Amino acid sequence: MKLQPLTLTLLFLALLLGGVVYVFEIQGAPQRQATQAQSQQLFTFKAEAVAGITLTTSQQTLVFQRGISSPPSPTAAASAWTVALQGATAKAQTPANQTLVTEFLNLLATGQRGTFASNSTQNTLMVEKARSLEFGFQPPLGTIQVHLQNQTTHILVLGKPNFNRTFVYAQIDPPTPPTPEITLGLVPMELTGFLQRPLAEWQQ
Repeated sequence: MKLQPLTLTLLFLALLLGGVVYVFEIQGAPQRQATQAQSQQLFTFKAEAVAGITLTTSQQTLVFQRGISSPPSPTAAASAWTVALQGATAKAQTPANQTLVTEFLNLLATGQRGTFASNSTQNTLMVEKARSLEFGFQPPLGTIQVHLQNQTTHILVLGKPNFNRTFVYAQIDPPTPPTPEITLGLVPMELTGFLQRPLAEWQQ
């Protein structure tokens, strides 16, 4: 039976549409998932790229520095960390608890942001600066500064926990100078535990 031109056209369009849907839904799914996962990450740096960390609370400011072996080595000696109170002399720097620092770095490098609704992918919220007290930023719980080997610095300003205490409100890399609005994110609650540890717990 000979098909009419209109039928052939409709059949061609159906096949074309099916191909487009296949490419978008099947082949494009991994790329979309990877993009979404990256957007949910706190940061995009690797733990190995971190050269130093500064933790600031109302009680103390701790400075962590990655040691450099001589000669340079990619093994344990090259990744050894020291910790000291800010302003302390070089002699006051002591070996840090390497396991604890590694756990902290891994959380910063791989931690995921929370969303502001259970059925949403929205992981930021813009609010007026006047509402910063409502979210625990006057004063903040503390500040985490991550110094990378490429001279870049990332900043986390932590506020108070969200309503069910699964995440904590944070300003992630807040702009300088400050703007009339602040951008809020939700970051892992575990970060508060690291931030509030005393010096003695960080020392080897």
